[in-house]
Amino acid sequence: MIKSTDEINNNSDRIEDGCLKVLGLHQPVAKDLRLGAAILRVSVELERVNNLSAYIARYTIDSEDRGVKYHKPPNIMFMSQTVQNMLKDGVGALLNEDIQLLKRSTKNYNNLQDFYNQMFSEYSEITHGGSHTYLILVGRNMLSMGHHVMGMADRIAYSIVGKRVMHNKLFHNLLMK
Repeated sequence: MIKSTDEINNNSDRIEDGCLKVLGLHQPVAKDLRLGAAILRVSVELERVNNLSAYIARYTIDSEDRGVKYHKPPNIMFMSQTVQNMLKDGVGALLNEDIQLLKRSTKNYNNLQDFYNQMFSEYSEITHGGSHTYLILVGRNMLSMGHHVMGMADRIAYSIVGKRVMHNKLFHNLLMK
């Protein structure tokens, strides 16, 4: 996982360069311009998710090197599956111009927050540096991944709907209900 981070970052750079060439050389308008902007944003957010995945891999390696044994709460598995579903639905919404997939992706964010809060409260009394610190860090990184998917969502919604919806009532009316 950690080794593939550089490859993914390079692919993100290639996508960004390609988008900038299209924008600079072909001067797209309206829907094509919105799509290009969405692809650029998604590329950046996916690169950030990739970096967070590498951090999680590093936490896992570090905990194994230290011989840390702990029970993995189901919240971690639920959070992992939720993030994967959010990513799949978010990218699917962009590729298929499907607002329903985007709605499902953004609604899953609330579940992700709930799973993290449950896990955090379960381990809130554990001392700093304890074996469960790794679990809290993993959970926090997965929550951050959800933030990045939400960052993609506003640009994807703009690409599909044609109206700026970031931090707007329209975003909540359109996606969060």
